Amino acid sequence: TPTLMSIPAACKLAKLARRGFVVGRDGKNFNTVLLQVPQAEEWLIERFGQYNRTAKPGLNFAIPFVESVAYKRSLKETTIPIHPQ
Repeated sequence: TPTLMSIPAACKLAKLARRGFVVGRDGKNFNTVLLQVPQAEEWLIERFGQYNRTAKPGLNFAIPFVESVAYKRSLKETTIPIHPQ
C-alpha cells in the first residue's frame, strides 16, 4: 500500500520538482559561461557593446565579462489589435 506524505512535505517536494537545472546569465543565475536559451526565444549577444551573434534555443557559450545578452526576442506569434474601418 502506498504511504501518504504530509502536506508540508508534499509542498517541498513539489517545489523541488519545479526547480530544474538552470544555467545562463539572465539576471537570475550566476553562471556566465553557459547560456540556456528557452524555446521560442532568441537572445542577441554583444561583445564589447557591439552585436556579435544570435543565440538560438538550447545551450550556448559566452565569454565572461566580454559578452553580454543585449536583448531577448520572443519568436511567438502575437496579435495586433486593428480597429474596424
